[in-house]
Amino acid sequence: MAGFSSPAGAVGVEFHDGGPTLGPPARADMVPALGGMIIDYNITPNPGDQGLPIAFNATATGCGLGCTYAWGFGDGSPMVGAQNTNHTFNSSGIFTIDLWVNGTIGTSSNTLQLTVNSHLKLSANESRSVADADELVNLTAVPLGGTPPVAFAWRLGDGTRVTGANVSHAFASPGSYDNEVWANDTDHQSVFGWRNVTVNPALNFTVQSSLSRAETGETVNFSANTSGGTGPLGIAWQFGDGFSGGGSDASHIYGTPGNFTPQVWINDSAGVSKRASLSLQVLPGVSANIRTTGSESDVGIPIQFQGSSLGGESPINYSWSFGDGSRAVGSEVDYSFPRAGTFTVDLWTNDSMQRSSLATELFTVNPALEANELLSPSTTDVGSVVAMNPTLLYGSSPYTTEWTFGDGQRSNSLDAQHMYASPGRYTVTLYANDSAGGSVVDRANVTILLAVGAHASLDVPFSDVGIGIPFQANGTGGSGIFSYLWLFGDGTTSQSASPIHSYSAAGNFAPRVFVNDSVGGSFNESFPITIHGRPDANPIIAPQQSAPGEAVELNGWFAGGTGPYSFSWALGDGSSNSAQNLTHTYEAAGTYSLHFWVNDSQGASSEANLSLTVVPATLVAPTTSFWATPLWMWLFLGLIAGAVLVGAVSLARRNHDPFDEDGASAATELEEPDHSGEPGDLPAWPNFPLTVLEGDDPRVAYRVAAASGLSQDGLLIFTPEDPATVGHEFGLEHARILRVTRLEGDGFVSPGDLDRIGHLCEAHLQGGPNRGVVLVPLEAVLNASSVRGTRRLLQVMTEIALEHHNSMVTFLNPANLTIEERRLLREGARRIRFGHRKGKIFKP
Repeated sequence: MAGFSSPAGAVGVEFHDGGPTLGPPARADMVPALGGMIIDYNITPNPGDQGLPIAFNATATGCGLGCTYAWGFGDGSPMVGAQNTNHTFNSSGIFTIDLWVNGTIGTSSNTLQLTVNSHLKLSANESRSVADADELVNLTAVPLGGTPPVAFAWRLGDGTRVTGANVSHAFASPGSYDNEVWANDTDHQSVFGWRNVTVNPALNFTVQSSLSRAETGETVNFSANTSGGTGPLGIAWQFGDGFSGGGSDASHIYGTPGNFTPQVWINDSAGVSKRASLSLQVLPGVSANIRTTGSESDVGIPIQFQGSSLGGESPINYSWSFGDGSRAVGSEVDYSFPRAGTFTVDLWTNDSMQRSSLATELFTVNPALEANELLSPSTTDVGSVVAMNPTLLYGSSPYTTEWTFGDGQRSNSLDAQHMYASPGRYTVTLYANDSAGGSVVDRANVTILLAVGAHASLDVPFSDVGIGIPFQANGTGGSGIFSYLWLFGDGTTSQSASPIHSYSAAGNFAPRVFVNDSVGGSFNESFPITIHGRPDANPIIAPQQSAPGEAVELNGWFAGGTGPYSFSWALGDGSSNSAQNLTHTYEAAGTYSLHFWVNDSQGASSEANLSLTVVPATLVAPTTSFWATPLWMWLFLGLIAGAVLVGAVSLARRNHDPFDEDGASAATELEEPDHSGEPGDLPAWPNFPLTVLEGDDPRVAYRVAAASGLSQDGLLIFTPEDPATVGHEFGLEHARILRVTRLEGDGFVSPGDLDRIGHLCEAHLQGGPNRGVVLVPLEAVLNASSVRGTRRLLQVMTEIALEHHNSMVTFLNPANLTIEERRLLREGARRIRFGHRKGKIFKP
């Protein structure tokens, strides 16, 4: 019994119709008892078991009149307001038990821990469910749950009673036994279990051998006879000489004499193992044995045969038969077979007790090793590969080989390759050996010639389309018998040593010649060559109608060919000239036939015929070009053009014309999207009579022209560069390209140059509508700050564009022009547009 005193300020208990309610005092006037209170309680059993009732009893002294009690069990069940009560826990664990006592002098409480154990369970096991009679069986009982300690009581199937968790028992008789066990804990829980054991008859056996004395090489039989036990049975033998066997019947041959103890182990599936032993004496016997260096050899190769005998009494005699009619005696003999084949070799051994033994071996004899050396080729050039491919016949594989090439080099490969560094005659030797000791030596000669070379040449690195070009190749070294193959790079070939070839298209080519001799040597060399288009003469006369004494501009225009060039003019009046461009004056009126020739360095030439009419000055027809118009006429036309221009501007503004006063917005209104990159990325040539190409590089204009698909014979290009360079680099060989570089000392284009450009442009465009295109890079003829020159050239070219409205005149506008020069160009484009013809500012 435990007791305790109520502490000050104890928790109170209120009693209502439904029983006590736990919690702090409900009224403020409830105060702790003035005197001490003693509570006694008893819990039986403690600890308790799950599912079994546990008794809770309490008494209190010093609580005054009318003591009341309340129990809380800590498992979620309702509180019980009783002094003595029973409670059953539905689960195991540690529970907190609360006890409250309430009296007239106050309230007191106590809290304790109660352990509730789980239901008692039992697990029973046996070491084996099947056993043999008289073999121990272990039985084990393991409690689960309950309140320890747990007691166990066994009643075995043969009537034996024992106690304890673990027991061992041997059943004396075969049968099936049910073994029962009871377990009881301290709370009087009791559970029952059982295990069945089947008991078979005890294992018994007998063993015996066929011989108690034997000779080496003689077979001894062993047997084991069993009864009882739990099958299946396992039987293992140890014969005493390191060898073993299995099964109820076993056989063994002892190779050495001595006293041996064969043993047998018999194991059944119930775990019973039993052993028995025998005694055996083994005496020496006679057993012949043959040993050789291998099972095959070659004809004529000596073979060592060794004979031995196991057992027997000395002395022992040896007798051999080789299967080919030959015989020999002795334990070791050397013998060479005279022919190939498979032979049966016999050895007889006899001891002094007249005991004998026979050993037999099959032996293969191969034909003698042969080697046939093959060199390919046997004659070749320095630096060419000589392949050694021998054929090894007969003998005994595997083979080993070694080559000496006659130049100090060696190889151990069967199929070898070798290149000789110097010409000469060499002896190649092959040493071959087989596994039987056979060997053979074979030799062959190889002739090495000088390496193939060639004296190859190409006369010129440049030429024209259609010009026969001589190629030359002369083989050297090698066998002296050569074949040739030329690949000209244009898809054509020739097998001549000295072909003459002409190319049908311009371009860069890399012809290559291959020289081969009759023994496989080869040499090749390449010669780069550039092929230009043939020269195409297309001269220009400006003007095409003249008066006696008036200077005529003769321009020897041409494209293509390979420089340097020579020129020739037949002027129709009996005179001639070798300059490309010249000025000539005709003294008499008439019609003159002019001839122009251009010849390039490759012998290609082109001729053009021109006609010029010279009439008396009074009969020369007036021209609409500005340079032939009197000054007073220009003043009059200027007044008229100004009035027209003012009206056109006013009309354009009334119609929301995009151009402002200084023409700056023309760039925005008429610009194309920006393009750059390779010619294939550029747009087509803008189809407008007057075009301004903005940029600082005249080569942009060449690329646009090359990519535009225009017919080149209608394209006139003014350029500061060499015409041949422009033509070859941009594929414009058939365009008319004129080099203009002359400037006045002050950096401005001279009026004479401008007039000359105007004459050439007009003559080019006089063919009528769609005659062609004039490309004028301003960089070729203007200084960057020359407003005067820009205005002058713009006037010339604008008049030409207006007069030949279906042709195209294009300016390339350098990026470094001044604002004023740019304004003039845009105004020119606007003038064409207002004249009901399209003008365009184009940015490639």
